[in-house]
Amino acid sequence: MNNQLAFTEQILGNHHITPERNGSVGIAVMKKKLRCHIPVMSEALQTRVEEVVALEMKCPKLSRNDMEPQWKRIRLGTTLLRLFTRVNLLVLLGDELAEAARIRDAADIAKMALGLVFASAFQVPMVKTPSELCNASMLTTVALAQSAIYHLCVYPEYYDKLRTEAFESQGLAFNNNREMPYMDSFMKESARLGPSVIVSVPRRVMSPYISPDGVNVPTGNWVAVPQLPLMRDPKLWSGGSAFNGFRFVDSDGSSSSRFTHPSLDFPYWGSVRHACPARFYVSVVIKLVLTRLLVDYEFRLEDPNARPFFSFQKAHLPNPFTTLLVRRRVLTDEKRIEH
Repeated sequence: MNNQLAFTEQILGNHHITPERNGSVGIAVMKKKLRCHIPVMSEALQTRVEEVVALEMKCPKLSRNDMEPQWKRIRLGTTLLRLFTRVNLLVLLGDELAEAARIRDAADIAKMALGLVFASAFQVPMVKTPSELCNASMLTTVALAQSAIYHLCVYPEYYDKLRTEAFESQGLAFNNNREMPYMDSFMKESARLGPSVIVSVPRRVMSPYISPDGVNVPTGNWVAVPQLPLMRDPKLWSGGSAFNGFRFVDSDGSSSSRFTHPSLDFPYWGSVRHACPARFYVSVVIKLVLTRLLVDYEFRLEDPNARPFFSFQKAHLPNPFTTLLVRRRVLTDEKRIEH
């Protein structure tokens, strides 16, 4: 099988990146070191997320006696890109260097490092240079977060449950991948119906191949997973394209089907055997960002009727012009943890 199928090119054009068949130091670090140290880094990550969210939102803190706060307009995609870059600097450079680094230079480092995570062994190799590859990887994280925020705005009936869970989950160490089942389910459903590649895990046939069910695939052809239609197939998913934010929450309030779990029906992270090694870190950071937004802010789409996504070649992308209206929440909830 390994001699018959090879990922020597990708399906989007003539860009090419040569994979390392025996793995790499970068991938090993993401698989083992980064995942194992998430509980240790949790407090620092939560502090950094709170700081950068406040910096990007630019909404002053309010008290119970303040007047009705004004809505501020932010361009969602670019704001999230800066936000995640600043958070990732803490992990990639450390606290001291991250504070001293200029955002323009440090952003290149963050993108370059995370680009290794989303390389061609796990998803469609979009680009050919390390710098370009990292840009694509950062946009993957931004697209997922933007999709979750979009669905929160479109389906406000999920606010109360998610906000309550966010209040109760502040300070978690994220050490067992079972935390925040409702937020985890909401993110997974947003990923299922949000931006993604239309086909994923492409492989070029290097010698004649016959599949187990008898399909003959001649040399030079491509095989790939039809990711977008697969994750909307009503035969696999109840309701098909209908959004069900708590689809993956079990009857006892837990979730056995986690956002980070790759499967044949949910190939968001690539193939089951070679799933993205940084998916646990990405999941935690997005949860922290959404938690801060839910706890500290109110937000809504400036134009609810604007097109949220669009397709370009083999990718289903978030609308880069999506604008969010944001304002600080008035502190009336006794559960509010003051910062």
